[in-house]
Amino acid sequence: MFDALFFAFLSPVLWGLMNVWDKYAVEHRVKNPLSFSLVDGVILFIAASAAILLLDWNSVTLESLLIPAGIGIFYGVETAFYYIMLKKEDVSGIIGFIYIYPIFVALLSFLFLSETIPLIGYAGMMLMITGAVVLSSRFKTVKSLGFWAYVIGMVLTVAVSEFLIKVSTTQIPEINALAINFFCLSSVIFIIALFNKKMRDGFGYELKHNFRFAVVSDFLWISAIATLFLAMHGLPATIVSSIAIIQPLLVLGFESVVDRFVGKINRDKNFMLKLAGILLIVIGMVLLYSTGMLS
Repeated sequence: MFDALFFAFLSPVLWGLMNVWDKYAVEHRVKNPLSFSLVDGVILFIAASAAILLLDWNSVTLESLLIPAGIGIFYGVETAFYYIMLKKEDVSGIIGFIYIYPIFVALLSFLFLSETIPLIGYAGMMLMITGAVVLSSRFKTVKSLGFWAYVIGMVLTVAVSEFLIKVSTTQIPEINALAINFFCLSSVIFIIALFNKKMRDGFGYELKHNFRFAVVSDFLWISAIATLFLAMHGLPATIVSSIAIIQPLLVLGFESVVDRFVGKINRDKNFMLKLAGILLIVIGMVLLYSTGMLS
């Protein structure tokens, strides 16, 4: 229990560090965010392929691979949205906004799992929507339809991924699920690259100049998801998800420290307004989780 609780707190810390590391890389190093994601994809594909070859698959059925594969596919699409958005907006605003995804998880649970939403859950949703409006009012590219397509795409892919994790079983060992997840994730990035010439053309530059940044990012990424799986293995999903609420606040703190002492990554200097929006979303999430909807 203690180990699982430790991993539950460690996971959002690793996610937050990865988010701010990626923002710094995109702001100061990366020329083409999608090409940088392709470098990520190559590293993850190699790591996942090696794991697949070395792991024991005797007790794993084909059916049990479907959910980890589906999660990887949605994570792959989310990755493309994620890097594009990092180039456009502050990472604290993006991560804070993404955390309205539990609203969609709750709605999916209501539609497909026949779970009811208590009144306090609706109150939580309203707070989260208010917080999202506060954050979106600070977005510099808020008037762009393309911007909103990326934002909504990120929120929906995170929501569907969370929903798939919610309905998944323990039929497959965590490490095997991780290998399949990252294999499918990287495969989706490769498929996107097939249809995006600019993404392919910028790959050489990003590989040559930012490979080390991608390695650190992928190490944090793999560690964050691995600790999430380990936490889920020993704790109810509600507890793990509730602890993960601290991620937007951690990102805001990490972002402010890096912006002040390492290199400028903030476009919006109104710290208190961003904090207010994130707190509204966090409080709304607490209310929504307290209903048991996302357990």
